[in-house]
Order: sequence, then structure tokens, then C-alpha cells
Amino acid sequence: MISKQTIQKIAKLSNLEIKDQEMEQYKKELSDILDFFKVLEGINTKDVDPLLCSTPVEDVVFNDKAKPCLSVEEIIDQFPQKKGNYLKTKTIL
Repeated sequence: MISKQTIQKIAKLSNLEIKDQEMEQYKKELSDILDFFKVLEGINTKDVDPLLCSTPVEDVVFNDKAKPCLSVEEIIDQFPQKKGNYLKTKTIL
């Protein structure tokens, strides 16, 4: 089973705060995950080709067609708040 110190180190590296009452739960869950990897290590994959993608991959190409668009002046004229050629929007932080 994973030690309490290992769980604390993983939590610190992950920038997580783990409460003492959660510690036992995480120790068991992470130990179960690592035990499952040990099971996977025991599987013979010698004759299995690597899988790059689980679904068929095909290139999808669209024919782009240029369409007329609005001029800069038309866009500025439609904007509700403007000052010269600048458009005023809400502050984004």
C-alpha cells in the first residue's frame, strides 16, 4: 500500500489539499490503481501491433469558397458603442 508521505507528496505536486480523513481513501484508491497496472504488465502483448487511435482516422477536406463580406466601415457602423475606428466592449479581466 502507498504510504501517507507519498500521498502528501502527490497532493503537493498536484497543488491539492487533502484532509486527514481523506488520506486513507486516497491511499486505497491509488494502491488499487497501481495494482491494476501490475496486472496489465503481466499481459503478453508481444504479437500485438501498437494502436495509434481507437477509431478509424480519415482526413476530411472541405472546399473553401470565398464569399463577399462586410467592409470595415459597415462593421463599425453596426457596432453599438464606438469611438472613431475603435469598438468599445465590456472590460475583460
